[in-house]
Amino acid sequence: MSSPRRLRLAVDIGSGMTKYVVAEVDLPRKNVIRELAFGEISIPFGLDWREHDRLTEGVCEKGIAFLQNVVVPKYVELHKQWSSSAPGVTPGTDADVRAFIQSSSKDIVAVGTEVFRRAVNGADFLRSVSAQTGIRIQLIPQRKEAELGFLSGLAIWNAECMRSFPNEADGLEAKKNGTERQEGQNTGPLNACNEFDIWLEAYYAARGGSVFVSEPLSGPNFNKLGSPLIVYDSGGGSFQIVREQVDSSSADGSSLSESYLGTYAVAHATKDLLNLKFPDQEKIDLQKVTPNPCTAAEIEQYLKVIHDHCFDVSSDSFHVPDWLAEKEVLAITGKNGIGRVGGDIVGSFSAKEKTETSEFHPFHPSYAYSPEQLRKAIFSELVGRSDEYLAKMFCSFEGAEPPNYLLPKACSLLVVMETLKIARIHWRPSVGSCPGMLIDDSQECFREDAEK
Repeated sequence: MSSPRRLRLAVDIGSGMTKYVVAEVDLPRKNVIRELAFGEISIPFGLDWREHDRLTEGVCEKGIAFLQNVVVPKYVELHKQWSSSAPGVTPGTDADVRAFIQSSSKDIVAVGTEVFRRAVNGADFLRSVSAQTGIRIQLIPQRKEAELGFLSGLAIWNAECMRSFPNEADGLEAKKNGTERQEGQNTGPLNACNEFDIWLEAYYAARGGSVFVSEPLSGPNFNKLGSPLIVYDSGGGSFQIVREQVDSSSADGSSLSESYLGTYAVAHATKDLLNLKFPDQEKIDLQKVTPNPCTAAEIEQYLKVIHDHCFDVSSDSFHVPDWLAEKEVLAITGKNGIGRVGGDIVGSFSAKEKTETSEFHPFHPSYAYSPEQLRKAIFSELVGRSDEYLAKMFCSFEGAEPPNYLLPKACSLLVVMETLKIARIHWRPSVGSCPGMLIDDSQECFREDAEK
């Protein structure tokens, strides 16, 4: 009888970031045994599309190069180490590597999301990726994107529960009931996030591999997360909020119970802020022009613009879902994701509230925060700040995006939290939706028409 363990590769090509994870997986049990490699790179497909109405040759070449030169070689290398069942793979021969990748298709899950559904040449790019790398990219509908995001949040939260409650039975009980965690499990203070890569530390902490971070990451607020779990996943082109299914039976066979799907996100918010700042400028380079510094009045006006574009509250069909209002929500976020950005800003503001600090001060990120806290932090930490200041305070970690995206990310998150009456966000590090993709085997959903 063959082992249920398999080496799987997940590739999540989003509107702003391209991410991958290679992991050993027990697929029947939907368990990620160990992650062997992961990475991400900023490739602004969403901004490129918003600026040109299509994907330009330059951004497409960058996306394919990352897959060809980083992702595929890493998977081939790890597969050779993990198993002897990769004969005939000659690293220097592109044709042989592509053939091996194609033969491993059952263990390679790769998806394209919102921007590739919207750009006129989005599907052409995905076909080009397949032809040049051997990786078949599935163009998935937003509801499937929501499901994968939820599975990722669930996997990360389960791991953190087990980290805080080492006994499996206690961990499962805590997950259901929000039980207080055991005493004496704190292992040390968090490092200041503008001096260390706090995202990476939290990544390992939530998965049980760090002795430097206290658990749970949200402190006492961790106990307010519970069953059913609600997961928030936001990218450059869309956002999805999903509640865990309470009843295991559903009419359409989906694993989702309730979902809120939005089609306005950071790429749209970035363009709207620059149009607000430079109303007389016909053509704006969304990737190079900065809106900073911004006044408090400009930010207030900007929040109204985001609200009007993101939500049609005058529509009879708009309502805040009962299952979401005043609830605690788990937000999965990459290194540059909106959850982490909000947590850094709130952490910086909290440090200034507690003590007198210098202009550039160390601070601990906040892993759980309310919309009220985020609003105060935005107007304290981002008003009137130059790119130089913001880069030093919030964008000094490896792989950080430039500071011209801070306001679009923080403000779009705030509008969603306030409009949908979310009580608190708990952000957790995730390499896109890759954790959920690794344990998902419902391939039939990938064949849906992306327009449905």
